[in-house]
Amino acid sequence: MTTGSPTVVVLGQVARDLVLAIDTLPDGGGSTAVRERRELLGGKGANQALACLRLGLDAAVVGVVGDDDAGRDVLAQARADGLDTDGVVRRGGCATALLTTSSRPTARVGCSRTCRAARC
Repeated sequence: MTTGSPTVVVLGQVARDLVLAIDTLPDGGGSTAVRERRELLGGKGANQALACLRLGLDAAVVGVVGDDDAGRDVLAQARADGLDTDGVVRRGGCATALLTTSSRPTARVGCSRTCRAARC
């Protein structure tokens, strides 16, 4: 990001995306093997701000993360990616949101969401 005010400011969720690559989506109560596991910066606010960066705009995100290790990690990733995170608050005693996505070779995306959005 360049110095000065950001071109775009996005207000929204800043979270962790847990992406699991699987071959089959299990039935309710079932399980399946995970081929690959990735944990990434996520949340709609952070994702939209990153998209603006990729379009060549300076971007900032305003949101809340927990004061846990996950909050520290997603903020570090956002900064490394070039996002202005001055507007992100770390809420004490709260957990950073975790969103899960399962991707299968035969389908574009299967999605299940577990959200604990910086709740105390």
